[in-house]
Amino acid sequence: MKKKVCYARLYGSCITRSEQKSIKMKQFFRQQRRERLWQDIEAVIGRFSPNQIAQSLSLVTVDATHELRDATNSIDIRKDAERLK
Repeated sequence: MKKKVCYARLYGSCITRSEQKSIKMKQFFRQQRRERLWQDIEAVIGRFSPNQIAQSLSLVTVDATHELRDATNSIDIRKDAERLK
């Protein structure tokens, strides 16, 4: 069995070179996604008025609230807990 060589320390734990590379790759891709998200936000802001954006966000929120309510209407925690006893 190959001995684990400590390449760096993360929160006091020893991490290998491959684990360090994996962390760096994840950070790189996270940064890429973040940049793409901000580009998309800038495109939306440039295309629509603040009022249109606010109305759209409001409508999406209302729709999501109704969908969540519909999905959770049939949940009865007391009844489910009784069934588990």
